[in-house]
Amino acid sequence: SWLARAYPNDRRIKEAIEMFEHVVAVEAHNYAEDDPERVLSVDLLADAYIQLESCNENMDSKSPVSDGDD
Repeated sequence: SWLARAYPNDRRIKEAIEMFEHVVAVEAHNYAEDDPERVLSVDLLADAYIQLESCNENMDSKSPVSDGDD
């Protein structure tokens, strides 16, 4: 999960989400629901989703450059 934690810092959010989803699924079988490691992984996955949504919103809000023919 350390690699997944590094990906958002490197703007590789989609890859981080894929890794966090895998980690969360594995930990669901190995840890209790309130285990600190599992809770941390779920929180990090949620943060990655928020970062992805923020990036998508930023991309959507950028208007294309006009060539003056509008």
